[in-house]
Amino acid sequence: MNVLDELRKEAALRGRYERNKFTFMLGGVVVISLLLVSIAMGVYNTSEAAQLDLSGPRYAGVRDQVVQNKALSTYPSSGTFDQQSFDDFYKAYDQHVQAMQQVNGYDPAAVNNDSFNLIAPTATPSQ
Repeated sequence: MNVLDELRKEAALRGRYERNKFTFMLGGVVVISLLLVSIAMGVYNTSEAAQLDLSGPRYAGVRDQVVQNKALSTYPSSGTFDQQSFDDFYKAYDQHVQAMQQVNGYDPAAVNNDSFNLIAPTATPSQ
């Protein structure tokens, strides 16, 4: 009888698992997603990427003071569709490509305001 009681207990446990399999999987997905998000946020905050992000609410006053240096020529969004417009586009495109090729992406200086053609704001963000 001892073996029969063990089989009944095992069947009861297995039945409980089968009935709640979706709930267990859903809980596992939530736990895994929270773990991955916390790892991603940790990497984001420990790297210097968080300092480049001006979308945070504490940077609302500074956001309007950032001025972009428009040294590179821009291409108009409307106009005639002829060979001259193609030549102008390729000229502007080549200027942008040359400017990007001059930046070494592995250099820490590549993420300063000069490389993004930004002028540093005069006010500091409020904490």
